[in-house]
Amino acid sequence: MATAACTSQPVESKNEGQTEEPTAAPNHSIKNVAGEASDPMEGKDGTVISFEEIEVKELNPALDAYEMMYWSEGVEAAAYVTVPKKKGYYYLSVLCHGGYVYSLDLSNVHALPGVTLNAETLIGGLDTSSEMITLSPLYRGYGNSKGTVPGFNGVTKDTNNAIDALYSYFRSGNTESSIRSGFISASGISLGGGVVLKLASMRDDIGDVVAVNPYVGLDLVYPWAESHPENDWNKGFLDTYQKKFGEFDPSSTFVKEESIPIERNFIPILIVQGQKDQTVNWELTQSYYEKLKEQNQNEHTAYKLIPDGDHLMKEHQDELNQIINDWYVEIFER
Repeated sequence: MATAACTSQPVESKNEGQTEEPTAAPNHSIKNVAGEASDPMEGKDGTVISFEEIEVKELNPALDAYEMMYWSEGVEAAAYVTVPKKKGYYYLSVLCHGGYVYSLDLSNVHALPGVTLNAETLIGGLDTSSEMITLSPLYRGYGNSKGTVPGFNGVTKDTNNAIDALYSYFRSGNTESSIRSGFISASGISLGGGVVLKLASMRDDIGDVVAVNPYVGLDLVYPWAESHPENDWNKGFLDTYQKKFGEFDPSSTFVKEESIPIERNFIPILIVQGQKDQTVNWELTQSYYEKLKEQNQNEHTAYKLIPDGDHLMKEHQDELNQIINDWYVEIFER
């Protein structure tokens, strides 16, 4: 699983230390569908601007990789897509990276603590995707996307628009393969974990969710941070919120939009949390899970704790992957 941090404060995000971005492979573009200035679809959320093949180091040889540009909130956003070379009818897997929990006047964010946001990091080395089409959105302000960092609700909109754009592209007959509609496997870490949890409350086609060290929404995180100010991440979170938005009002529209509705559903959801995570506290995540479990009726919805796991899980990838693989086996062998 691709990793990225959940960040409460701005960090240096210039080009220093940034690995080379993928370039378009010559003469291998499926089709460029960018509209002319008079195109009535220009700027419409969830529509494709371009879809071009790219070269990615360490990409599974059974896959082709593409960069899709699409519209989200009137801004050009990017996403990486992998498609099996073998013609077929495939399910869609959506993979969401981390990022800043608040909207910030930052753009061209190509790196977060512990990860570079390029194709090599997000889709290179995927070992479970040769039987699925994968979509890895780069939210506005990140990577090759235009605009500025939009915060939690904004990145959720970006991901939702990326899914709609990819569906529309395949429906238009631009490829030999097809996406099976009605079932999306969604996974994410940190802020991306919160995104996939929120998407499950927004879309009827989310089939399963894996959230690792997830951001669990403003309505839960702010009170927790306020009662645990000794944590450095909590301090930064509270300071940024109060400077940008003032007093916290749990009944406000803003807080509700930046939170995750917990509603009755039957989607299997796996939450994996590192107990030594200094960004997302394991007790807060467990509290969210207990609230979720009161409404979620699926017998496979589960919470797994990795005792020595930190936020990025870099030293625990094998254990994390085993937990996720075992969970999927349990679901699909029922």
